[in-house]
Amino acid sequence: MRKFFTLLCAAICCASWMNAQEIANWSGWRTAAASFTFDDGAPSHITDVGPLFDEYGYKATFFLVTNWNPNWEGFQALVDNGHEVGSHSKSHGQNMQGEEKSSKDSINAHITGQDCNTVGYPNCNAPSDFTAVRANYIAARTCNGNEMIMDTNGPADWYKVGAIITGSNDVTYQTTTAEAFVAVLQQAVQKAGWVVFMTHGIVGKNNGMASYSPTPIDALRGALQWAQNNDNDIWVTTFRNVVMYCKERQATSFTQVSGDNSRKTYSLTHNIADNLCQYDYPLSLRVPLPNGWNSAYVSQAGHEINLQMRDDYVYFDAIPNGGDIVLSETAEAIDNITTAITATKCIENGILLIKRNGKTYNAQGAEIK
Repeated sequence: MRKFFTLLCAAICCASWMNAQEIANWSGWRTAAASFTFDDGAPSHITDVGPLFDEYGYKATFFLVTNWNPNWEGFQALVDNGHEVGSHSKSHGQNMQGEEKSSKDSINAHITGQDCNTVGYPNCNAPSDFTAVRANYIAARTCNGNEMIMDTNGPADWYKVGAIITGSNDVTYQTTTAEAFVAVLQQAVQKAGWVVFMTHGIVGKNNGMASYSPTPIDALRGALQWAQNNDNDIWVTTFRNVVMYCKERQATSFTQVSGDNSRKTYSLTHNIADNLCQYDYPLSLRVPLPNGWNSAYVSQAGHEINLQMRDDYVYFDAIPNGGDIVLSETAEAIDNITTAITATKCIENGILLIKRNGKTYNAQGAEIK
């Protein structure tokens, strides 16, 4: 009986060790995610929406109708500043049928620094045949449906991602005020999921062809202000970033492959079969801080990674398929790992010292105060 109990304890300890490392549901270990998308390429998206999101440090997604002569220079500037441009078809017909690749190619011909790999269906009408959509995009947004606030797993179908139409035509959530937007964001947090907003024109601004269901700019501002005040709860980012993160998280294996009292090595890999995207968005991770450690250093493929230590865990972001992740108690890896930041070796009073990032270490990697 005692032998059985010992073996059972060993099995439990082994299982705990194998599952000790974790991947966050959303970036930064936030509770939920939100994406703001804007359709039709309105001039106000460049002059008002982009600057508003930049003011709060957030990025949005802009779905363009390529034959409506969008301001390519203006949207290029948004992409240069971290925003996303996706397709909204060529002609804004009843659906994407026949325009899936041509609209994508037109955007890629005009916009550099990104690849157009997401789409918002015009009129929220998906094509009857998804073959061309799947061949050109990693996800597609529709609008009001059963999944307007998704759970942690994301949508049931990545090519039918639900969204909330904002503004004067929103009869469900009344998103014409900051309070209404905040209520939706709070629901997303309660559900630990993802909400996508779909906006066209901005009240009182130059909206060009995007005149449908205009949304007050102050309502958007209030939503972003709440999000900023609750940044630990809600991750506001582009449509594409959430798609990448969620798909990667669901497909990635995070395992410890070796370790001792001073150094542990982890593998972070996935095998998503998709030629449209590298799926290299950093995932937020945490591993237990080993007993007795007062410091920690993390590197991936030889490059040092920023980390935080709290609640007996080490928190950091790393890229799937980006190489082995090494956790060490001291900076001993300086001698053995080629880091992104140059380390300088010198001899002072006959002692080998290593200087990096304004800090000094001895040959064993211990920091010298």
